[in-house]
Amino acid sequence: MRFTFTRQQDQTMHSLQRPGFRFWLTALFLTLLAIAGRIPGYALAQDTPSKHDLETTATEEARIATYFDATLGEIQEFIDARAETSAQVRKTLANLATTQLRLEQELRQIKGMARIVQGKPYETRGILQDLKSLRKEIRETRGPAENLFHELSARQNKIGLLAMETDQPWTRELPSSLQSKLADLKRALTQSEKEIKQHQVRLGKALEAIKALDDRAQETLVSIEKVLPGFWKRLLFSPRDNLLDRKSWQDAPSELKAWIAELPTLLRIQLPGSSGEWIDWVGKVLVYWILILTALFLGLRRTVIWQRMIKARSASHIHIPWIWGSLALALLSAFFTAGYRQTTLQLGLIYLTLFYAIMRAAWTGRMFEQAVGYMSPLRPVFLLFAGATILQLLDLPQVLASLVWLFVLGAAMALARRLQAPFFLERAIAGITPTICLILLVLALFGLLQLSLLLAQIGALTCLFLQVVIVVTSWLRISVERLPATLTMTIVKSLVVGFGSPLIWILGISAILGWLTMHMGSDFVFQRISTMNLSWGEYSLNFFRFAVIIVLFYLTHAFGNIWGQILDQKYFRWSRIDPGIIASLRTTGGYAIWIISGIIAVNIMGIRLTSLAVIAGGLSVGIGFGLQNLTNNFISGLILLFGRTIQAGDVIQIDQLWGSVLKINIRNTEIRTFDNSIIFVPNSELISGRLTNWTHRGDCRLRRDLQVGVAYGSDIELVKTTLLRVAKEHAHVLADPAPAVLFKAFGASSLDFVLRVWVDHIDFSLSTLSDLHEAVNHAFAQAGIEISFPQMDVHLRDTVPFHVTFREDTSSS
Repeated sequence: MRFTFTRQQDQTMHSLQRPGFRFWLTALFLTLLAIAGRIPGYALAQDTPSKHDLETTATEEARIATYFDATLGEIQEFIDARAETSAQVRKTLANLATTQLRLEQELRQIKGMARIVQGKPYETRGILQDLKSLRKEIRETRGPAENLFHELSARQNKIGLLAMETDQPWTRELPSSLQSKLADLKRALTQSEKEIKQHQVRLGKALEAIKALDDRAQETLVSIEKVLPGFWKRLLFSPRDNLLDRKSWQDAPSELKAWIAELPTLLRIQLPGSSGEWIDWVGKVLVYWILILTALFLGLRRTVIWQRMIKARSASHIHIPWIWGSLALALLSAFFTAGYRQTTLQLGLIYLTLFYAIMRAAWTGRMFEQAVGYMSPLRPVFLLFAGATILQLLDLPQVLASLVWLFVLGAAMALARRLQAPFFLERAIAGITPTICLILLVLALFGLLQLSLLLAQIGALTCLFLQVVIVVTSWLRISVERLPATLTMTIVKSLVVGFGSPLIWILGISAILGWLTMHMGSDFVFQRISTMNLSWGEYSLNFFRFAVIIVLFYLTHAFGNIWGQILDQKYFRWSRIDPGIIASLRTTGGYAIWIISGIIAVNIMGIRLTSLAVIAGGLSVGIGFGLQNLTNNFISGLILLFGRTIQAGDVIQIDQLWGSVLKINIRNTEIRTFDNSIIFVPNSELISGRLTNWTHRGDCRLRRDLQVGVAYGSDIELVKTTLLRVAKEHAHVLADPAPAVLFKAFGASSLDFVLRVWVDHIDFSLSTLSDLHEAVNHAFAQAGIEISFPQMDVHLRDTVPFHVTFREDTSSS
């Protein structure tokens, strides 16, 4: 529909839009609205709630009722758990009391034993082990009680929250029946809170008592650990029962009788005390042995090293070390998971088994590529370790133990002389073993038996450690060699070797220190070694700093290799960059890496960089006297690197010496002659002396002159044409610059020509001259040109005839 407006309608609309008219219209509307509000029916309609409001109110009431029921349910749960909680607390307190009495009795017994064995480190070591086991049991006993105490604290906090919820204003608007029920529950909740506080007080007192027991055990442990180093010092360095003393032999029978009498007690202490403990220990060993052996077999049989060892060696040589190794690990696992007292006899058995297994495995790894089988050269070392360990376990009288030890040393010396080994390390160990045995024998003769036994064990472990390091390092290199020959994998190889080598050494040294800690019964040896400082002035170097510096050395070497691989043209084919520049960057970059590493090492040692000024002043004096040549060569090397007078790969001539530059080092330059000999020329001689570089800046072209002499009367033009043709036909003769033939001189017996050619590369200079000589000889023969040779014509003038008469000599007849 279309709307149209007349002129009169348009004026009416314009009058409605005026401001005055709109004001009066608004006032009229408000007045009518106020009058309508006083109408009874209208007001009633406004005050009556709508259906939506009624539904909202019902929903809120339902939510309140649901929340109230849930709160009542939680309160009821606490009330119902009161009896169970009380019973649990009583049971826990009873267990704590019983266990506390037993542990206190054990602590008193341990203290008594510590007083009895005072001065005996091996027995004191067992006391320390008992104390550690006692403290472990105390902590295990405290655990359930502390958990229950924390649980009661959580319940008390929850009760407090519930009490706050039940005191909210909305609870006063509940129906009287619900309020009565809520009041009863609140009283029960208050009673539960009071009981929980009582339980906490009782548990707190019991925990304080058990903690006091733990503190007493800790004090005893600390006090024994303080005196244990003194016990070891007296045992190892105080001579007693000297074999050269008559009194020692007189007391030997009575000491042997006393030892035999104490032997049953010793066995009862060292062996499991009941059949149940025997069954438990043997069962654990068998289960762990089967599991570990299976895991080792399945995990190693598919490795590359295993396959190579199987191909090189028989299966028995491969399987025996893993059988012994798995048995050692099973014994170790059973030792740490046993529920009864751990004994030194079990620990000694673990030592022997583990040493033998590692020895067999290491030697198998050393020999896996050898066709000829050799027995392990560490057998004398194992004999020393086993003999020392058994003698320490048996605790024989000093004289008898010394005699047995002398017999073991003699057997080890005899066995070492019969050994054969294909490797330097094993030959060195076999060669030094008799000398070490003699030193240990002297110590035992003069009453230092225990020191002799301990040194034998440490020496045996050191030999085993060196062999294991070599084997693991070799396997590590074999593994990384199989990685693809890409830049990323090359970097990975360098990092693996850089981190792996020092890590193997650190782990080996840590293993020896760990064994020493277990043997001594305390970590005081490790603490003293780790805190031992080599100090001079304000600077010091301890064990950890030394280890960090060693790791830094290997890492610096690895980063130097990485830098060289990055610049290798094998990976970056920078066609526009001179190979000599890359060699210079490799050398200078290597210097920079080592300098940065040296600064870090100096900082680790605690030397301030400001103190280097004094050192530099001292070095300046040394440079002026003793280090002048070294500094001169070093500066000359830098000049060669940055001045690029010579570069790696250049062919140079020094006087009559020809060779190719291999590398410019910090002190000298390596040159390979054409006879394949390596000559080290000081850098200063290359700077100050006369030097010819035949391939400077990569220009390998070389001019060569071929001397040719022809007979007088030869056609000169034919000679020139023939020589040029021969030169142009050769593959290594350049066309630009073109070959040239020069008529040099009239010789005594020949016309001397020079064939001047440019060879494309210096490597073909000698072979090209040889080929040209052959070709010229053949071409001259075909062209009929005579090659002259030195000759002399004799002309006789005014000759006088003379007669020659031959007569027979008849005097002899």
